[in-house]
Amino acid sequence: MQSMYYIGLDVHKKRISYCVKDGSGQIHAEGAIPATRFDLDRWIPAVGPVTALTWVLEIGDVKRFSSIKKAISYCGLCGAENSSANRIKRTPLSKQRNKHLQSVLIEAAKLAPRRSSGLALLYDRER
Repeated sequence: MQSMYYIGLDVHKKRISYCVKDGSGQIHAEGAIPATRFDLDRWIPAVGPVTALTWVLEIGDVKRFSSIKKAISYCGLCGAENSSANRIKRTPLSKQRNKHLQSVLIEAAKLAPRRSSGLALLYDRER
């Protein structure tokens, strides 16, 4: 039988406290996150509190990734590239990923051009 987990959040000015419990009330994880890491929604268009909180809780300490490529791969935002001579073929997004984080980031990317005129111009230019 699979246990259900509950996450309770208590948002304050300087930190976010969280607690993860199973169906019987046993605590599996608890802690606090500095609010400065949660304030992503203040400077990135289309990133609201849910996206910022998902990023903070799913990624944890970003220093665990030795390069940006590894972080992008963890999020599932890149596919493989097969190249031969002058031909380059991109494969679909990786199946080895953090599925929840990938879907939240893709939704934020879809909303970004609607919320920021600068990102809308970039989107139109790259499309």
